Amino acid sequence: PLPLPTPIIDLGKKITMKVLDTPARIYDSRTVKSGKLNAGETRSIKMPKELADASAIHVTVTSTDADGTGWVTIWNGNGDVPATSNLNYSGAAIANTTVTAVSGGSVKVNASAATHVILDVVAAD
Repeated sequence: PLPLPTPIIDLGKKITMKVLDTPARIYDSRTVKSGKLNAGETRSIKMPKELADASAIHVTVTSTDADGTGWVTIWNGNGDVPATSNLNYSGAAIANTTVTAVSGGSVKVNASAATHVILDVVAAD
């Protein structure tokens, strides 16, 4: 097979996103002691060592086992929770991909209604 091209994504500046050989699961609330995100809860997610210097990531955000209808927002953690969502859910497992900036080696994730959240990085700058 032909190699995948390295896409260019505009985040206010030109950056080159390198596609990872395999997606990197950076967070799965089903496997941590704190478990499901509660309604309105924000968690800080630290990038693994191999992604610690990334300034942006292309990430698949998944909601599963939600307690109702809601949304997930992921952002670089600077400032308050943004007014826009990256994923909307209504109980069933659902995923969406997005690009977000990374700040200080981490991102933040917020859920409007209780749900498990999974983050898989597919590319990073």
